[in-house]
Amino acid sequence: MSTSEGDADLSIEVDVDASYSSVDSGLTDMEFVDLYALKEFTVPLLTYSPCASLGSESCDRLNRRSRNTNGRTVAGIMPTGKVVSCSLAMLHMRDKEANVLFAWRSSAVYPIPNDEEENDRLDMKHHIVLLMLDGRLHLSPLPPAPRILDIGTGTGIWAIEMADMLPNAQVIGTDLSPIQPTWVPPNCYFEVDDAESTWVREPNSFDFVHVRFMFAGIRDYPKLVRQAMKALKPGGYIELMDHDLFSMCKDGTFKQDSPWQTFCTKIAEAGAILGLNFLVSKDFKKILEDAGYEDVNEVVMNCPMGPWPKDVRLKQIGLFQREQVLQGLSAIGVGLLTRGLGWTVDEVELFLMEVS
Repeated sequence: MSTSEGDADLSIEVDVDASYSSVDSGLTDMEFVDLYALKEFTVPLLTYSPCASLGSESCDRLNRRSRNTNGRTVAGIMPTGKVVSCSLAMLHMRDKEANVLFAWRSSAVYPIPNDEEENDRLDMKHHIVLLMLDGRLHLSPLPPAPRILDIGTGTGIWAIEMADMLPNAQVIGTDLSPIQPTWVPPNCYFEVDDAESTWVREPNSFDFVHVRFMFAGIRDYPKLVRQAMKALKPGGYIELMDHDLFSMCKDGTFKQDSPWQTFCTKIAEAGAILGLNFLVSKDFKKILEDAGYEDVNEVVMNCPMGPWPKDVRLKQIGLFQREQVLQGLSAIGVGLLTRGLGWTVDEVELFLMEVS
């Protein structure tokens, strides 16, 4: 499991001489849960990202121009070589609460906006995971030339880096929205798809299904993993990763009635009203076992939120984590609290001033 080259392009300076502690700062950890499980041995979709490539991009692949469709029809190539395209209606987004939201499918309700700032935050979360996993993109064992499905691929950064790392693999990323770069490795494809709908994928066709940070988009994880099992080959793996919504503090200095914990409580309440379980990561292992997966491995990692750790790597993780949380407060809060709890945008913004 080699280190991703894209990870080296992002760096941040930290003061290694500064002394931080959780007692001084009252800052906390967030718990990340990563599970991978084995499947026991026993309708073409729309593709909109060209397969031809002049070579992989590093962090420049995140160039905003590559995500801007400018209202054009975007051509693509299926893994079979069939050329297809997305209609303008598929690419159409609608503006709500000053942010861009999905509009191509009326049944697809995703409470978090799909604007440039949110896409930057998604890429930052990817970088945080790379730091936490020592540069690894996955924990599951894979064959030499795997066929990989990335559910909720977002900006496509994970799928692109997997395709770079495994040139003999075929990596397919799916998402509700076509925001991925247009220049990608020749073995990487993107599809517009709703993972909550009934899958039309060929049974026993994938070696690896990857699902990360999707608790705001998946309402029925048992259904998702059952459908993934049908799509997986015997001996294939699924990997789920998400974080606990609530923060924790080992030394007891973090107050449970703090504005941050209140924010998390309100977000959980709003999510529940909208049919979303933001605490589902604690149930991942049982969900996989109930679906019939074998060899279910659970890895729980503590992610600092802030630069309080003395360890340089953890300090860097904490800096990125704090930044992505602060950057996402408005995007997450406005969408969920207005729709779930009926707050006005002004009420949410006033509340978020206390949280930040």
